[in-house]
Amino acid sequence: MALFYLDNDRTDRVLPIYDRGIRAEPEPVQMMMLDAVALLWRLHLRGIELGTRWDDLMATCEVADEDGFYAFNDMHAMMAYVATGRTAASAALLESVEKAAHQTGTTA
Repeated sequence: MALFYLDNDRTDRVLPIYDRGIRAEPEPVQMMMLDAVALLWRLHLRGIELGTRWDDLMATCEVADEDGFYAFNDMHAMMAYVATGRTAASAALLESVEKAAHQTGTTA
């Protein structure tokens, strides 16, 4: 529903869905964080003011520590790091992903 409203330039309807549905509780489950990052990134690209939502989300993301495990998750973490200016974290993630790419796991 949030993507429908976003696609129709009804951004006033998107953040309430994020706050009450997507991130109603700080959930450390990776799949829930992916949805939150993806929506905030879309809003970020449109220049929508997000308040402390990135910081609240990052407090959960940084605890997950799954760098290099799954490329899809890593890409979402990178979007969050870039959006919040965490250059050291993004550099560390990139290094982990590059290392994992030369191994035999999922990311490789």
